[in-house]
Amino acid sequence: MLTLDRKQPPLALREWRRFEPPFLAGMLFAALALVPLTASTPFTPLRVLGLGLLVTTAIWLMLVGRPRSRRRALPSRAPAALGTREGRAVLELEGSPLPPTYRAVLVLGDGSRQVVLERDEPAGVLEDASLLARELGVTLAPGWGVDEASLDALLHSHAHATPRFGNTAPFRFESPPLAAQRNAAWTTLWASAFVLVATIAMSDAARSRVTPGSLSLTLAGVSVVLVLFVWLWLVGLRGKVELGPAGVTRRVSWFRFGLGRPEHHEMAIVAASFVTPGGAPLGHLLVSNGTKLFAFPLRGGSPELVRLHETLAARRTNRAAE
Repeated sequence: MLTLDRKQPPLALREWRRFEPPFLAGMLFAALALVPLTASTPFTPLRVLGLGLLVTTAIWLMLVGRPRSRRRALPSRAPAALGTREGRAVLELEGSPLPPTYRAVLVLGDGSRQVVLERDEPAGVLEDASLLARELGVTLAPGWGVDEASLDALLHSHAHATPRFGNTAPFRFESPPLAAQRNAAWTTLWASAFVLVATIAMSDAARSRVTPGSLSLTLAGVSVVLVLFVWLWLVGLRGKVELGPAGVTRRVSWFRFGLGRPEHHEMAIVAASFVTPGGAPLGHLLVSNGTKLFAFPLRGGSPELVRLHETLAARRTNRAAE
C-alpha cells in the first residue's frame, strides 16, 4: 500500500507492507523447533545445533515477512524529471479487479511509469492524488470509469455544491461485504462436494479389505458439514447501502438477520460517482460532502446507479444555469 505521508514536512510517500508468506513459514519453523524439545533423549551437540538452526530460520523468516513501512521521497519536480520534449508528465488513475486495488501512476514525458499511490479503496487514493498533482505541478487524468466532469465535481465539491436530495426517493444499492464473494461461495460448494464424493469412493475401494470405522466416517461427515456451513455463510452474507437526504447508511446482514450496528454517515451529499478498478463489476461508490470523500463497496450495473447519475447530472446542470 502506498499513501501520501503528510505528518511531517516535506511531503513524502509512505509504503506500507502487510504480513507476507515468509511470516507464515517462520511460524511453521517455530512449531518445528518445539519437536526436539518433546523428545526424551538427552541433548547432544548435534541436537542443539539443529534446534538453533530451526529457531534462527524461524526468526529470520518472521522478520522478513513482518508488517512494516518506510518513507519514500516524492519524484523530483525538475522539468527534466517530469517532462521532456515529447510531452509532459501526467498522474493517471488505474487499478486491478482482484483483489480490488486502486492506484495513481505517474507517467513521465518519456513514457516511463511509476506507481506512487495504491490502496484497496479509492477515496484515500483520490484525495492523495489531488494533493500530489498540485505538489508536482502535473495534470490528474480521469480514470476508474469516471469522466472529467464527475472527477472535477468530486475534487472541487465546493464549486459544485448542491443542496441535499430533498424529496428525492432514497437510492439503494447492493454492497458486497467481501470481494469475490460469489466465486468463493461456489468454490466452497465444489470443495464440499469433492470431499463427499472422495470419501464415498475411497470407502467403497477399501471395503473389500477393511471396514471403515465409525470414527473415519464421522470425521469425513464433519468435514463436509463444516465446508457447507462456510458456503451457507458466504451465500447469506449481504450488504446494502442507502443514500438519501440524511446521508449514507450501510447495513450488513446474513439473509434477513442484521449483523452489528448500521454504519451511518450524516452529511449533505454534494457529489457521487461509481468507480471501478480495471473495469470490474465490483467497485465503490465515491461520495463527497464538500470537504471529504467516502467510499462504499458496490456492485455495478444496477438501475439505481443510472438514476443517481441522472439526478446528480440534472442538479449540476440546474446549478450551472443559475
